[in-house]
Amino acid sequence: NKIYEILSANNIKDLALSMGSCIRTRKFNLAAFISTIASHMSLQKKSNSFTLIQSYDIYNKNMGDNTMSYRCIYNQISKEKSVDVVYELLVNTMNMIAKQYMDLLKKKDNNLLSMLLKMLNVKDIIIIDGTEIQTRESTTSFLGNNHKGRNKLDGTQAKPSIKAHIAISYVTQSIVNLSFTEGVASERDQVCLDNIKDCLIIADRGYISENLFNKLEESNNYFLIRARANSTGSIISAIVDGKEDPKLKDTSVNKFIARKSLADFKIKTKNNNELRLIQAPVPTSSKDNKNNYCRFYTNMPQDIINAANVARLYRLRWTIEIFNKALKQGCNFESINSSNKNIVLFFLMLSILTALHKIAVANIAKIRLGMFFISTLKLFCLDEFEKLFKAYTKGKSTVYKVI
Repeated sequence: NKIYEILSANNIKDLALSMGSCIRTRKFNLAAFISTIASHMSLQKKSNSFTLIQSYDIYNKNMGDNTMSYRCIYNQISKEKSVDVVYELLVNTMNMIAKQYMDLLKKKDNNLLSMLLKMLNVKDIIIIDGTEIQTRESTTSFLGNNHKGRNKLDGTQAKPSIKAHIAISYVTQSIVNLSFTEGVASERDQVCLDNIKDCLIIADRGYISENLFNKLEESNNYFLIRARANSTGSIISAIVDGKEDPKLKDTSVNKFIARKSLADFKIKTKNNNELRLIQAPVPTSSKDNKNNYCRFYTNMPQDIINAANVARLYRLRWTIEIFNKALKQGCNFESINSSNKNIVLFFLMLSILTALHKIAVANIAKIRLGMFFISTLKLFCLDEFEKLFKAYTKGKSTVYKVI
């Protein structure tokens, strides 16, 4: 019922009227456009680009005799209030998915995830990252002059890009925060903690910032962030391979050379902040000894989780890498060929809406079949979802039949 209600023609029509996207009944059908384009986006990506002209042709083909000129469609989807409609659909879908996973956790009280959350005393595990979307020069004109990234090592010039900053809930396997910026925007500045409390935040080296660490602690969150190999700080205490090593006190952590050891440090930074720093060996076939260990910053206490399990826990960050890859391969998450900000955001958010509805349908399967995990990459690349999105405009019985 909830899935149908969100993307039903009547719900989108009511939203469009209440939010001012559609002031009166028009020939253009926003609900049909959203479900038609979502249907196309749900297909596994087979071409290099998805263009505005293609979207117009797909919509007109679906509408039959009710065709519209390209200019009329452009005028409708370029409205900021049309973007607001898609955003509202996104929020409603995220809330629905969160409730679905709470139902899943209740049915699986003894599963490993519930045990992990209880052990860490957190409500959720949030994984954050930014992913770049390459685009044309004209597409990023609304972002100013900071849309180009750094040139590649071989001297190749960076292409214009938009960066999507995404926060994924490991519990719900869905997005909890989303923002778009120019390609070189700071990832740290896009961390929003308004609705993230009592959680564990996992991120890569792009989020190293003592100011951010302090904000995370103040908001009652734990963090686990990959540190640089040459991270600095004065050692307050050290546990190496399970044993305390008082000789390392007051030495620089950067001079610790036992790269194959599992070390658990308490360090003081140059800003006089105290941090827990973990160094863990990484199995590798490389002969380069500089690359066979990783370091992590965390504020999780030693009596809750030991150094070895901190390193294992960081592997959960791979979830967002898979999600971003699946989003681009299975939901056509790419920039449309337009210099209009609202149109670019409309299609990017519609792609994410498509992904979230795939997750919602997968959750129904999990609840019915007693499962807890379905491969995100395989799920997103299923072309059968095309039938589902087409069914939204036909009625509830057709949606049920497809599901």
